[in-house]
Amino acid sequence: MVEVLGPSLHQESFPPEIDVYRIPHNRMKQLVTSVIQILPEIQESLNFEQAILEKTLQVVYTTMWELKTHEIIENTVIMNKLKERLLSRKVYNQFVCNCHEDSDLVKIIDLVELVYSSSESNDRTFYWQKLQEAIYEFLDDFLPHMEEEENIFQPLLNEYFDYDELKQIKDTVLIQHKEWKVKVDAEKSLKHFKRSHEGHEENKEENKDTYCQEVFKTVSLESVTENLPDEILHEIFSYITDPRDFGRASMVCHRWNSISKTLQFWKNLPLSQWERGIWTFRNVELYDILLADKSGDGDYSEPAVYDAILELLPEVGNGTRTLSVSGSKFLTNTQMKKILKNVPGLVELDCSYTNICHISFNDPSIKLHNLEKLDMSGCRNVTDLMIELMVKRIKKEGYSMKWLSLSGCELLTDKCLAYLKTVSSNLECVDFSGCYKMSGIALKQFTDGCKNLRAEFISYCNLLEDGPDPLEANGCNNSDCDMRPCCLTYKN
Repeated sequence: MVEVLGPSLHQESFPPEIDVYRIPHNRMKQLVTSVIQILPEIQESLNFEQAILEKTLQVVYTTMWELKTHEIIENTVIMNKLKERLLSRKVYNQFVCNCHEDSDLVKIIDLVELVYSSSESNDRTFYWQKLQEAIYEFLDDFLPHMEEEENIFQPLLNEYFDYDELKQIKDTVLIQHKEWKVKVDAEKSLKHFKRSHEGHEENKEENKDTYCQEVFKTVSLESVTENLPDEILHEIFSYITDPRDFGRASMVCHRWNSISKTLQFWKNLPLSQWERGIWTFRNVELYDILLADKSGDGDYSEPAVYDAILELLPEVGNGTRTLSVSGSKFLTNTQMKKILKNVPGLVELDCSYTNICHISFNDPSIKLHNLEKLDMSGCRNVTDLMIELMVKRIKKEGYSMKWLSLSGCELLTDKCLAYLKTVSSNLECVDFSGCYKMSGIALKQFTDGCKNLRAEFISYCNLLEDGPDPLEANGCNNSDCDMRPCCLTYKN
């Protein structure tokens, strides 16, 4: 899922002047390309052209040292600052401690020196083969490693450092790269190297920082959960009320990722609440919020929630039974269509006070055969065509809806009633308030076909004559409603 529901590998948008990785990484990619291009020249000159061999080996040697200095700069300027900041906030992230942990650059540098210094042809060939293997193994991991830094560490930096701090870090990184480049060009020459491993590799145990010690301590405590049965973990996860916590849990390990996508956890999707930053699976009363929206005081904090849920639904949508997009200001018809395609077991659908139209249902792959409750209240784009398409997605032999509200859908005519008749034989509650274009006769014929529908659960326009059970029916529900149009508005 995208970041509103938890961590992801989607690169967030931020100003280029605080991107601490882009410029150094572009340089590293150039260096990698140069190494790949020069390897065939080394092979050709291995036992014949000593001058060419020395020249090409020197290029590889200098390049590997520059790559190594890149690691040193990232560790000292970026990662150490990030560790200090996370430690101060008591945020423990094992990825931060694994950065550059397994670098093979020192091994490659040693092998270049061995190829260069070998006087015997067989020894040189042997070390050359080892060098090729080490280089290709390193290159296989290097580009993905840079992507990991850009997708994981840069967002962490953005979260825990302010703009000026990030700009300072970036400036320091670039200055360090220039200084180290001059130093490498001046000092790292194969003609003057000494066979010594001193300084090549740090004593990891002695230099393990306080932050990583805390991380590994935390990880060891968390490892207790690995021994818990799935049933216990399911029980623990069932107490999660914030959907974003499932996204976070899914990043812990494959097992937690699988459990976090258990279908029963995703039965209710109140997406319109999440759109407003109300992060709970429990339904809350949105009427006051909708009134605030109407007056311009609404606060929408998570408009990207629909893109995020679309990534998740292919895995959890089969378990969804209730879905609400009520009052959404950002949901598009295309997004709604994709959502509906992934929730075939849906029982309740609330699209009230949205701008969706027939396009949302114009896809034969949408199957809503279990739908019992449909709320389209206040949807002014609902037309007879939309009802026709909707019925096609709902229709199933021997099945019928039980609750339907088209209150305020002022474009509907008698034509839509003919479509609805095929899925409404067991209807128990219906609201046509504000549907002033319908005739009383057509409404009566429709309700007469609903064997379980009682008069007190029928609502329709007060202006309609000859409607169903005029003395006992509920009448119009919109006369005192600030959100839906009332039939009296159109009275001459």
